[in-house]
Amino acid sequence: MILLAVVVWRTAASSWVKDWVIGPQHHDIEIFDSSFRGYNHNTLSWLIRAKKIWTQGNKTAFKLEGLFGGQLFDENGNVVIQNIRADSGDVNIRSKIMVMTHVSADLGFRSVTPKHGLIAAESRPRSVKIEADELRYYGTSKRTFLSGSVSIIQGRHRIVPKNGVEVDNAENIAYIKDGFTIYVDQMVITGNTMTIYIDEEYSMVPDGIHGYRPVSPTDDPELDSRENALRRLPTHFSAGTMRFSSKNGEDLVELTGSVIITQPDKSAESERLIYDRTSDVLTFENNVVLKSNQLRWALLRKKPIKNEDIRKAVNQPIKILGNKAVFEGGPKRGRILGNVQVYQEGQKSFSQKLEFEDSDGLIHLIGAVSFEKENKDILRCNELIIDINKEEMVAKKSITTEFKLRSKGVDANR
Repeated sequence: MILLAVVVWRTAASSWVKDWVIGPQHHDIEIFDSSFRGYNHNTLSWLIRAKKIWTQGNKTAFKLEGLFGGQLFDENGNVVIQNIRADSGDVNIRSKIMVMTHVSADLGFRSVTPKHGLIAAESRPRSVKIEADELRYYGTSKRTFLSGSVSIIQGRHRIVPKNGVEVDNAENIAYIKDGFTIYVDQMVITGNTMTIYIDEEYSMVPDGIHGYRPVSPTDDPELDSRENALRRLPTHFSAGTMRFSSKNGEDLVELTGSVIITQPDKSAESERLIYDRTSDVLTFENNVVLKSNQLRWALLRKKPIKNEDIRKAVNQPIKILGNKAVFEGGPKRGRILGNVQVYQEGQKSFSQKLEFEDSDGLIHLIGAVSFEKENKDILRCNELIIDINKEEMVAKKSITTEFKLRSKGVDANR
């Protein structure tokens, strides 16, 4: 049975209650600057501090004004919602229902059990922050409902549900069931349902997402010409599922199931994408397909290219296939791994690995390299190096060539 109300007041500097007024005003009882607690089977269920607590003629219903520093607890006394602030609230201690308006709070992680029901867990830095027009807490079922205008801040992600949020306080899991929009890094992402695993510090979208980043040019000197080129075009993307996590300081986003990213002149597809924002590493996995109408945007070189073969390769469409692609933003390098195939008009290449790095302007094709031209000329080697700066190609290790001699209309293999 929930304890009807526990009003703690003390004297001198430790006093929480400054005034306790009984009649003859409209309120039977008024309590100022105090705490208000509710228990369930001797376990603290909620603790609310308010500038004013009052009741009128009903000893089970209380009004609260100016709420601050509030907490809600699970059945084991662990904090699940903390740092509650609200303009006003209503508490019915018979039905064990609490309603608050214009609320901000943190959804807490249950890694620390509060001592004596006080605010021992509020010092934990990790949390999911919420704002809502209304918070409705049901003590019997240990459920919290957020409604009206709701906003959830999880790491860099601001999540705006269409029709509120339900929080299972016993499991410490939040559910969005009727659509949402995520705002992160100038991107807008929409989906239907989301589950936020608060203790595990990750969120899951199981039934598809669509995303959009509008044109966002910038004069940031830390961004190179390639990044600025990407920002000058709108970006669309979609995937079957999405998972984002902030556990242990990480900042990971994972997309799976027909991942597609498109701009007007380029695209990337795979079955899985992982972006680690902390290390700025983007990874595509399984059935990777990269396409671009040309490669000028990808080169940081400003001087015109004189080598005819390299210039032609840079200025025409390209399609790259592989099992995995990794792009590292820090050192500005990339790797495409596993059955790598590169197709352009008039030529194609095959290898087990393709590597490039901005610092030296070198492109390496490694492992069972085969470079084939439309006229059937074939170069095979174990490593092929394309030097963009020197405008040359160098073949290394186990080199063989195959070409056709053409004389008087007759082809002869040699």
